[in-house]
Amino acid sequence: MKLESLSKTKKLLIIVAIVLLVIGGLVVYQLLTPRTFFKGAYAVYYGKTSVFFVPINMTLRLEIVDTNTTYAKILTYAKVETPLGVYEYQNTTWVNLKNYTYSIEGSHLIRSYEDTIYVEKMGTKNVIVYEYKNKAGSETIFYIDKKTGWPIKIKYTLIFGQIDLNLIDTNVPGLK
Repeated sequence: MKLESLSKTKKLLIIVAIVLLVIGGLVVYQLLTPRTFFKGAYAVYYGKTSVFFVPINMTLRLEIVDTNTTYAKILTYAKVETPLGVYEYQNTTWVNLKNYTYSIEGSHLIRSYEDTIYVEKMGTKNVIVYEYKNKAGSETIFYIDKKTGWPIKIKYTLIFGQIDLNLIDTNVPGLK
């Protein structure tokens, strides 16, 4: 791989990581319900893939760091590890939980439907699936647990690859 393409690959990896973080954060921001949000509630997701023969490992953590009767302060943290380096991203946002809506900025909802999926170590789960697509052709699919409102899986597809972020750790009742 030439130095010029390595630089482009590195930039591409950073863009993919940021997009995934923003989307992952928006899911939690938009879907938390009063019965599952509490200070200290968290969910950790992990996935791995390769982009242009470069292996990528990604960890995403969503955590409620503060709450009141109307709002929750959500911390989104992601770590992307590649042979090209380790990239970390962190952001906190206050979200109004009484007026939440499900949307992804820059993407449009293709369809939503209910489904049943098997999740390793969790068994069969009833989910609401939201499929989004943006102008660049990237597709994001969220598998949201019907009982808790938290994502169980996030599937992100670009023209050059796909990464599945699966729930690997949580303290949210009903997701353990």
